[in-house]
Amino acid sequence: GEEHDGDLDEVELGTKVGNGEEEVEHVVDLEPPSRSASQEAVESSPVVVVPRVGSDEFVEFRDVTDKFLQKLMKNVTSRKYKPLRDRCREVAVQMEKGADSAHIAVPSTMRVIKECCESGKGVAVDLALDCLHKFIEHGFVGNVTGGSAPVSDCFDLAFAVNTMDELVDVVCACIETSDETIYLRIVQVLLSLAKSTARGLHHGALLATVRTTYNIYLNTKSAGVRPSARASLTQVVSLVFEKLESDGLEAKSRVAAPVNKSEGLEGQQVAMKENKEMNEEEMNEYLNSSQKDAYLLFRALCKLSSKELPEGSGPETTAHRSKLLSLELIRSALEDSGHVFRTEERFIYLLRHYLVPSLLSNCMCSSMTIVDGALDLFEMLVLRQSIRPILKLEIASIFSTVIFRFLESPASGFPRRKRALRVLSNICKDPQCMADLFVNYDCDKFSSNVFEKIVSVLNTASQSWTGFMDEKYENDLRKTALQAIAILIQSLRVWSVETRSRMEGDPTLQTTEEEVARASGRDSTTSLGKDFPRYETSSSLALAPATFEISGTTLSEATEIDTARFQETLRHKRMVEQAIAKFNKKPKVGVAFLIEQKIVTDEPSSVAQFLSQAEGIDATLMGEYLGEADDFNVKVMHAYTDEQEFTGLEFDEAIRRFLSGFRLPGEAQKIDRIMEKFASRFCQCNPDVFATADTAYILAYSIIMLNTDAHNPQVKNKMSKEEFLRNNRGINDNRDLDPSVLEGIYERIVRSEIQLGGGVKDSKMDSALAKATEAATPLNMS
Repeated sequence: GEEHDGDLDEVELGTKVGNGEEEVEHVVDLEPPSRSASQEAVESSPVVVVPRVGSDEFVEFRDVTDKFLQKLMKNVTSRKYKPLRDRCREVAVQMEKGADSAHIAVPSTMRVIKECCESGKGVAVDLALDCLHKFIEHGFVGNVTGGSAPVSDCFDLAFAVNTMDELVDVVCACIETSDETIYLRIVQVLLSLAKSTARGLHHGALLATVRTTYNIYLNTKSAGVRPSARASLTQVVSLVFEKLESDGLEAKSRVAAPVNKSEGLEGQQVAMKENKEMNEEEMNEYLNSSQKDAYLLFRALCKLSSKELPEGSGPETTAHRSKLLSLELIRSALEDSGHVFRTEERFIYLLRHYLVPSLLSNCMCSSMTIVDGALDLFEMLVLRQSIRPILKLEIASIFSTVIFRFLESPASGFPRRKRALRVLSNICKDPQCMADLFVNYDCDKFSSNVFEKIVSVLNTASQSWTGFMDEKYENDLRKTALQAIAILIQSLRVWSVETRSRMEGDPTLQTTEEEVARASGRDSTTSLGKDFPRYETSSSLALAPATFEISGTTLSEATEIDTARFQETLRHKRMVEQAIAKFNKKPKVGVAFLIEQKIVTDEPSSVAQFLSQAEGIDATLMGEYLGEADDFNVKVMHAYTDEQEFTGLEFDEAIRRFLSGFRLPGEAQKIDRIMEKFASRFCQCNPDVFATADTAYILAYSIIMLNTDAHNPQVKNKMSKEEFLRNNRGINDNRDLDPSVLEGIYERIVRSEIQLGGGVKDSKMDSALAKATEAATPLNMS
């Protein structure tokens, strides 16, 4: 087959199909990187020998081939195809010679099939694909495990075209023929190659199969072909991920190390920092064949789902249907995945860096159909007990940026608010999930209070009146919120009674199946299934971050001592929240409260460490506090700056990192103190960059001025590159800095504003967003 150049950039998914009126939008390329020479050698080597003389398999092969040749010569009669008819007669003559001619007849038959597929004539392509499909069913392609021919004696037509990749390419190329019947044939043959052959389809052949079938689904005009293509894609995805699990953790050179319970997810996160996008060499080194298939396919589907919808894309457009199909296939992959997928670090990387960003973007999509699909996937991630601990931080982020945002913003509109309530209702139906959310978020000192927030937004939604929609919509939302609260209370009761029953060994305390069903909204005869154990110990406790002091405790092992530790953790967290609230009003009062409650010591380094790590501190007030002239404040600011690591960073990148946690105060003297210390720390980390710390200080101040000048809309006359260079002449101990360095700094600052880091609380920004929300037009409620 073709050598691929390893480029996974976005290209067209395929070619025009149907009537040629609509072409697939730009979507991600499903082609893998180029294969190694060793892989080519393995795939191109023949799997079986030519069958023995007089073998029954040759007779069977000849019968199928004869019927194909007769139909072909009868239907392809024009002068243009005379060479093709001549080759058909030659093959027929070879067949008459018996099994001794198999070494000639088999490749000749395959050449005829290839020529038919490449002819572009509908009837010839249809007959060739039908014949190839029969060959697969009879066991003549890819060493079929089933069929009438024994594996040891069957033909392997893939040998006649060198590799399975080339055979798949021949079939996929038939998409150029504008015939709906042929599209259905293509789907059937590709699915048979994936399902019915012992070799199966891997890497390039697998992705070519998915790409072609995907194209057919998106562009066919036939009502009969589209469901077949969709079902075929689902089956191929299921095959890949079932194979992944059945093969286990047989990596080529190493297997991901198990996570120590005492380290938890923090240990995984440290390991994952080194695992960037995998290239072909890394895939071959770290992944076995089935793992590589699953990795490439899941990554490609996530990329497809992340494509932005063109403006005005309706439900029937190709882009819209592509998003829905990719989300559906991702769901299928997750349903078929198991232990290997959730423990191999490369797949965890895909979940965090491909799937979660896709969900976030699709939840904010203008199409409610796509929002529904993305939220269905989110529900699956939350409710799957095996996935919750892997995506602890990401789940909290989606709750905050999507679910809670929909419910707290009156401008979200009825459909989104109703959908968010439905998500919470479904999650509340699982007693174990609610217990896990409480223990792993609300009882974690360094996590947001997800459980408390769920209760809060449901309570608010059950009473509030937005004024943005009709009364019937308002009543519907309040009713849904009240029902969710009732479900939550019942779930907690079910969980607590069952837990107490296990601890005390009193069977009379156990809840009945009917009570469980009422709590979860199910019929009493419906099983929760293996992914939703009702009261089994939460594995997420064992995998909570290392900073979570009770991470080694499980709920089924809970004792009075454990309960006390939960209560102490909650008390400490409440104190921290109270201190942050005080700091965000009056920073000095907040710091005094922290010291008084012994959350921090009276050492400036202890306060600085808290300010750098705690979430929810107002960036504006923090900048004001660090810039104060009081001796203790200055020491805190120095300790805070000394915690930063700038070694090896470009000067402007170091400033970005430094200012990502707080907003510089407006007073010049405060800015002066902060940037002077920053300059000293940068020179300490990079002693050979500037002649003196004064140089770094002057350049830092100049960069701050440039950032304000370039990105403040009120500044009409922007600073030019020449002016920036002129302003910084002779600052390096009376010598000029390298002009290319200054030019690079100028271009990067003008191109990208120095801003606070994501997730940092900022009162100025919050105020601006609140005003924008009030002015926003409510979304369509239809």
